[in-house]
Amino acid sequence: GWAITVGDVCGKGQEAAAMTAAARHAIRVLAHWNPDPVDVLARVNEVMLAGDYEDRFVTAKLAYLRWDGARLHVRLASAGHPGPALVRPDGRVDVLNGGGLPLGLFPDADPQAEELELGEDDLLFFYSDGVTDARSPDMRYFEDSLADELAGLAGRSAAETARMVQGLVGSFSQDELRDDMTILVAKVKTPPG
Repeated sequence: GWAITVGDVCGKGQEAAAMTAAARHAIRVLAHWNPDPVDVLARVNEVMLAGDYEDRFVTAKLAYLRWDGARLHVRLASAGHPGPALVRPDGRVDVLNGGGLPLGLFPDADPQAEELELGEDDLLFFYSDGVTDARSPDMRYFEDSLADELAGLAGRSAAETARMVQGLVGSFSQDELRDDMTILVAKVKTPPG
């Protein structure tokens, strides 16, 4: 199977960069041997707490994907990070809420788990709060439009979806983004064999 992870760190500068690197490397190493993404994030929390990053924290999503016949099974672990959105080929959109506490703050962060079954042409749209917190000049949030915009993009490729949402967020905010924006899109294709 595969693993996908997306996260965000509180703050900017050297300390935030160090915490980001520690979280990224810890997830990569632990996920290599651990079949449970929830346990991986719980152990990453221990690494973050041991790093003494003051009041900084990391939010994260970690998805394990594996084929089960013609369906793609996803086990999704959440530690305070938004989304992802599940976009069906017919335009139905379900923005998942996740849950769990950010990593690096509390010993009992308790990452949350969710199971999904995806079929051909289903799309998972991962993002950071830089997407949802983008504001228009009249102070509306892009979060209020995200599901509708993704529904309108149903059926497009993963790369097109990422590019188009990036453009939509830029237009919506008149390129006055208040936070960095991360978008990662995975689209289910034909199962192997």
